[in-house]
Amino acid sequence: MESLELKKISFSYNDKKILDDISLSIKSKQIVSLLGVSGSGKTTLLEIAQQSKSQESGKVINSFKNLSFVFQEPRLLSWKNVIENITFSLLEIKEDKKVLEQKAKDIALALGLAKEDFAKYPKHLSGGMAQRVSLARALIKSPDILFLDEPFSALDIGTKKEIFKIMIELCKKENIAIFFITHDFNEAVRLSDKILFLDKKQSGSVIKESIILSTPQNKRESKYVYQKMVELLENEKIKNIFDL
Repeated sequence: MESLELKKISFSYNDKKILDDISLSIKSKQIVSLLGVSGSGKTTLLEIAQQSKSQESGKVINSFKNLSFVFQEPRLLSWKNVIENITFSLLEIKEDKKVLEQKAKDIALALGLAKEDFAKYPKHLSGGMAQRVSLARALIKSPDILFLDEPFSALDIGTKKEIFKIMIELCKKENIAIFFITHDFNEAVRLSDKILFLDKKQSGSVIKESIILSTPQNKRESKYVYQKMVELLENEKIKNIFDL
């Protein structure tokens, strides 16, 4: 089974310890979230995990072959329409253009975009629509693992819930692992198989403990999410991390 393992990862910036002796693992098909306050090193750890940034010490072992990324802002190309933005990452693939365009349309529709949106340019898209395009651009590459850097933070609750549902169905169907960072407990509980926490208060950020969620995501109704959030927020170690 494919996996991503981080072993004893440490990282410093301007002689300040940001990450200290962190280990974690993500298996194929698993959705893992990382929670922490601003400045706790979440994005730095994500960048090390995807190997776009080098750690000070420790080791990254990644057997996933195809990686994709979705960022906090959509980062769409303003001069390209929706379908052109989705297929942009596949320009070097020697596949018929019409086949790629049809694949992009199918993914766009699956993510809740409409046919009339295909020819629109980024300036004509709402925040939710733009983020759907960004997610479609990542998924069209058929990734083994998807890295998400707080891509839902600017979306309203209704749009979030809709995208969560679609994304979970797609990722489980296509056997895609997800590693995403967030500061939102609701997001983490709705999406994750496993929740990890970073503690900024220690000498560098340290993962305190992990929470395993065994209830399938499609059965996590609002009552379940609320109760699980209360349970987490009453945990003394977690309360200390977030100054609750």
